Amino acid sequence: MHMNNLRFGLIIFNAKSNIVFRSSSYTSLYGKRYTASFKGVHKHLVFLSDLLQEGGLLFVTAELSARDYHQFLNIVKCVFERRRRSLSIVYENACSVEDSILCNDQTTWYLRSVCFRLGCP
Repeated sequence: MHMNNLRFGLIIFNAKSNIVFRSSSYTSLYGKRYTASFKGVHKHLVFLSDLLQEGGLLFVTAELSARDYHQFLNIVKCVFERRRRSLSIVYENACSVEDSILCNDQTTWYLRSVCFRLGCP
């Protein structure tokens, strides 16, 4: 689908209902390695990277565990870097005090939000 070269300054992407976390492993020279991907999210991010204008904001909410959240951030950054676009985090509420007090394990899911600003291509 083409949007006639439209570019948006703010895109809100709620990934809560789309996320399916997949983890696979392979053996390398250095031992067993794990790779993580989020099924259904990668293609949306590629599409959004085309629509977001320079200096625009991408606001993402996702229900993830603390461990998965860091992997999710990596995937978002990788998608934009592969398209030669830089991202910086402007706001995130993932590392809140409530998370550390209420739950010590890294596997409990919380609704987390992060806002990225798109830099120069």
